[in-house]
Order: sequence, then C-alpha cells, then structure tokens
Amino acid sequence: MQKKYALIMCHGVLLLILGVGLSACGDSDDSTPGEESVTDAQSNREGYEWPIRMMDVEVSPDLDPSVNGNMEVDPAQVDVQFRATFMIRPDNNSTEEEEVAVTDGTVRIGLGDEGASDDADFEWIELTHQGDGVYSAPSRRGLAAVYRSQMEAPGIKKSTNTLEPAAIPHILSPVQGESYSRREALGISFEPIESNTMVEALLDGRFLKRASQPAEQEELAISAAWLNAGAGQTVGLKRMNFDLTLGSVGQSSIVFTTLRQVDVDIH
Repeated sequence: MQKKYALIMCHGVLLLILGVGLSACGDSDDSTPGEESVTDAQSNREGYEWPIRMMDVEVSPDLDPSVNGNMEVDPAQVDVQFRATFMIRPDNNSTEEEEVAVTDGTVRIGLGDEGASDDADFEWIELTHQGDGVYSAPSRRGLAAVYRSQMEAPGIKKSTNTLEPAAIPHILSPVQGESYSRREALGISFEPIESNTMVEALLDGRFLKRASQPAEQEELAISAAWLNAGAGQTVGLKRMNFDLTLGSVGQSSIVFTTLRQVDVDIH
C-alpha cells in the first residue's frame, strides 16, 4: 500500500507539471492528421517499452462562489473534470527526464452505474490530445458510480483501470469565515473518513501534510509553524482514491480527487 501511495504522488507531481499552462489545442496546419503523423509519432518512441498512463477524475465543488467546504454537496450536481497524461519511457528503470509524450493515443473514460462490469455497461467519452501527451474532455455534471479508464496507442497495448469514487467529503472544522489563532495547530476535521483513501492538508494551495490511514486522517492538522496572521486564508482538504496497475504492459492508473476549501482568518 505504501508503494502505491508513493507512486501515485509521483503521478500527482507529473500531472501538476504537465497541467501548467494547459490550453485549448490550436493548429495552424489545416491538413487532416494521417498515416504520416502516426508514423512520426511511433518513430519518436522507437525502442521505448514502458508506458505510463494516468487518468484524473476531479471534483472541486467550492469553485462555485455559493459553495464552501463546510457544505454537503449533492454528487449528482457537481461538475466532474477529466484529464489524462500518456507518456512512455525506455524501460521501468528510466527516469522522468527520459520519457516522451504519446501524442497519437486513444484515451477514453467510461461512466457507469452501480454494478457496471462489462465495457458495454459504460457510457464512453473520448479525450482529445491537447499537446505534450496531455488529454482532456469537457466536464460532465454528476458523479458516476463507477469510472473506467482505457488508454492505448499504435504499438502500445490497451490498459484498463476501474474505480468507484470515494464519497465527497465536507469539512467540519475550521469553519468558513471564522478566526483562529496562529499560535496553535489548525486542526482539519471532516467526514466521512474512509479507508483506502489519502488526504492532504493545503494552505493557500500549498501542500503541507498527508495522511493515508483513518487514524492519521482523524488527527490531520496544519502546524502552527506554517501559519501567518492574515485574513481570507484558504484551508484546503484534498482527498484521493485510485486504482493502480504495474505489470508487463507498463504503469496505468485512474485517480479520483476531491478538493474542498474554506476561507478563514488567522490572528
């Protein structure tokens, strides 16, 4: 389990790097991608044998100004974002610096009801390549009971990962708009606490602490050493659960991430 969490955090860092400056794909070439472009993409990765395929399913209810992290939200009413990265390395001992982007991949996400099992049980959405191995699709309203990610490319076998998303948590403390002392650790309590999840404490978007076991999550707090006096500071709770596969066809994963936030004053 510890190995899985370490790998998934590498995944998160990679997605953060790739996500900076992500914009809509614009191509001044009016030609239609054809066999030549596919051949070029394949030649760029000749001799590369370790694909890394990562699908992120993300929910951030508090981006809506009328919502804050103390509120319970209806899973059927949240906007769900989809983003993936598709890279390949020479082998499983290679580093991030040696990887190249897979630009000709077929990347799709399946949305299923409870009990979905066969591919035919899912509604499929294809993600579009945005550049540098990053793929995305328009957001969808409402959380599915099950998600299935599939990614493949010419010469790269298809990977499949399936995940039931964890419940969307809400923060019990701190409370939106309240004031807290900078001389004491700022505890972050939330519910529900679930096993097989990982949570992170954030302050103004900066990662400060991580907890994976339920007992650790119950004690989650931001140390007083990280607190500075000021109004309108954003305390964040990020929770993730995931399915990760490592094998002869490389590494693949699907991660469900929820971000909840409250703004507080520190005095």
